[in-house]
Amino acid sequence: MAKRRPRVLVVEDDELLLRHWSRMRVDDVEVEVARSLESAWQRTGVEAWKATQCDYVFLDLGLPDGDGADLLPRLEALDPRPPVAVICGHLDAQRCLLLRGRCAIALPKPVDGSVLRSALEILEKERSRGSVVAEFAALHRLSPQETKLLHAALRELTNEEAAELLSCAHSTVRTYWGRIFQRSAATASERCSSAYSSLPPECALRAP
Repeated sequence: MAKRRPRVLVVEDDELLLRHWSRMRVDDVEVEVARSLESAWQRTGVEAWKATQCDYVFLDLGLPDGDGADLLPRLEALDPRPPVAVICGHLDAQRCLLLRGRCAIALPKPVDGSVLRSALEILEKERSRGSVVAEFAALHRLSPQETKLLHAALRELTNEEAAELLSCAHSTVRTYWGRIFQRSAATASERCSSAYSSLPPECALRAP
């Protein structure tokens, strides 16, 4: 069975970068292009996103009609939230700090096709790790907020940063962690009990 190609929303007006994406589009990736902040804003509306979701967003901050960073809160609110790779011609230390926790990768221009491929490979690996989190959350019946907390931990965010991301108090984050540990322990106990009850009588008698 052929591997599904990732679908990428490229928010970019740089013709050279768009040519790199066109070359990648042939075999490696499905690409959808938004050349302005306005078109990207429309494309990431709730209904438009539900109709056609993208796996990743590659976002240029220097768009002709505004700062691409204004799109980040909108992307964070999407469900599912797409990992974002930010591309910027002036990526200074201050901007890197502001982007922490809001994007998966930050790339300074100039960027060529090999860099785009490498960034996409990193995001694909992160997605496979994220699917493990989703399976864990389903197994232990975690809430959406608890699942988001696990994803935040996967991105190496602190509890304070996770609290900001989840729009909750730091004490609530600690409560979420407590529930996660309790539910994972309870699920493990249920599995052991189920396994024990399914044993033949002669084996069950020998079990400790």
